[in-house]
Amino acid sequence: KILTVEVVFLERVYSECSSISQMILKKQIKRSPTGKKEDDANVSMRSTVSSNHPNHPNDSNHPNHLSHSNNRRRKSSGDGLFCFLAVLVVVSAGNLYIGSVLHLSDFTKRYVSRPDTAAEYGTLFGADSKLQRSIRGFFHPEADVMNENGIVRGGIRNQIEHFTHNHHAELPDTEHHIDPGHPKSLEHVLRAVGIDVTAEISKKLVGMDEVIDTYFGREKGKDGVKILGLDTCQKFQKTVDPDKAYVGPAGMFNTGTNLMANYLRNNCVLPARKKKYGSTGMRWQAPWGKHTPATWRFKNVAVTGAADVIQSDFFPVVMTKDPYTWMSSMCRHSYAANWPHSKKHCPNLVANDEDDYFDNGSPVAVNIRYKKENVTHHSSLVDVWNSYYLTYLKADFPRLIVRFEDVLLRPVEVIGKVCECAGGELLKGDFKYVSDSAKGTTGAHKDASGLTEAIIRYTNSSKRIDDFQEEDLSYAIKNLDAGLIDTFHYFVKNN
Repeated sequence: KILTVEVVFLERVYSECSSISQMILKKQIKRSPTGKKEDDANVSMRSTVSSNHPNHPNDSNHPNHLSHSNNRRRKSSGDGLFCFLAVLVVVSAGNLYIGSVLHLSDFTKRYVSRPDTAAEYGTLFGADSKLQRSIRGFFHPEADVMNENGIVRGGIRNQIEHFTHNHHAELPDTEHHIDPGHPKSLEHVLRAVGIDVTAEISKKLVGMDEVIDTYFGREKGKDGVKILGLDTCQKFQKTVDPDKAYVGPAGMFNTGTNLMANYLRNNCVLPARKKKYGSTGMRWQAPWGKHTPATWRFKNVAVTGAADVIQSDFFPVVMTKDPYTWMSSMCRHSYAANWPHSKKHCPNLVANDEDDYFDNGSPVAVNIRYKKENVTHHSSLVDVWNSYYLTYLKADFPRLIVRFEDVLLRPVEVIGKVCECAGGELLKGDFKYVSDSAKGTTGAHKDASGLTEAIIRYTNSSKRIDDFQEEDLSYAIKNLDAGLIDTFHYFVKNN
């Protein structure tokens, strides 16, 4: 771009200088020594007289002629000098800028990006140094922060996922975050992770307009990621000793709790705990149980690795998911949920001829056995989703509620905000994406979705309700909690 500007400017300067020179030459030819214009005939006659009369004022040896000739030379020289200086300034400035950018890029590769020299040079010249922030802020807040993969060098850990489009959300925190907006396309999301997007995969991906309309909306200020509980961050940081804090996921089955756990373990650290105990402070689950309701806090201890955890020191990141795709996921992997269902009819919210144990038209009840001795009863899958998230939404302790869809599409931004909220920092180095199934592929997690399959499955507005029969869809739309649907933008049209 700089070279293009230089060429265009030089062409303009050359054109202007040529015009000025021609104009001056014409004026010099057509003016008499007294400054009055003459026609061509008079000029020709005066030239003839000059050649025959050596003492004529136009004679080259006449003093007056020499004086006017010198003035014309000085004027012409001044205009030429101005053009030359203008060209020199532009070329020098452009080359200086290009050279500086290339040198800074080479310097970054040689010193700032290397593990053995990053600590020494990163503070002074790194992407989040005062120098680099000043440069970015001078030219454009986001101009010098995106590489070829769309990863931003800036924000909480020098990296925030940055994909530009014409529909940005408002900045939630200008001091620590650059709002990246939505991905330009789903192909960009996959390529940023390092996945080779083949033509076959590309055919299965929907456009970003469809994704935005489905999960984000177009209302300014409400069209970004949906994270509830950011107002509880300060309370947690003030009431819990930093070196005793923990962070980890909670949430209903099939909502991405393992995905969140992997992202936190790979990218987040609580500095005070790391300094004192050598651990990052990231845990696999809430100490009262990863999938158990919020009401079990202080009343239950998870079977694995929770006996030594003070539950009030734990900051839960509660994962939620589009209830329509969640109910279809429960049909494939029901975990501890029990209700009569079949491949022919599921989600079966309202009984029909395929449901043997219920009268036609009645809701299909669901039981969840969190423990052998503790079973919860629900009127339907809709009731399971409603009751679980309403309890966490109304909880009086610090927590975040994060959408699975945001983690899927904008993980760097979401994990950065989650980590910062708990008093943590993102680890140095490149952000570590999770592209394979976070659940694993064996046992209860067999056939779990990897990133590519998940994006294909969970971003298509039609596929999200493909498994619903008309009566079940109508029941879901009518009975899903309106406040939760509005808060998380999980609307669906009943055609």
